[in-house]
Amino acid sequence: MKAILLIDHGSKRAEANEMLACMANLVQAMVGPEVIVEYAHMELAGPDIPTGFGACVQRGATEVIAFPY
Repeated sequence: MKAILLIDHGSKRAEANEMLACMANLVQAMVGPEVIVEYAHMELAGPDIPTGFGACVQRGATEVIAFPY
C-alpha cells in the first residue's frame, strides 16, 4: 500500500502546525482510502519525521512518498 508523508519545517505556533494536519486531511479526502496520508514536522513540533514514517508503516504502507510541503 502506498503512503504520502507530508513534511514541513515545523513551528513554535500551534496554529501553523495545525495547518499541516488540515492539509493531510484534505489530501486524504482527495486520494481516497487506497492511499495512506500522514504528516510530520522537521523540527520544533511533533510528530517528527521518524514518527510520521512509523505511522505510515503501522497503517500498512509498503511504499512511502516523502513530500516536502
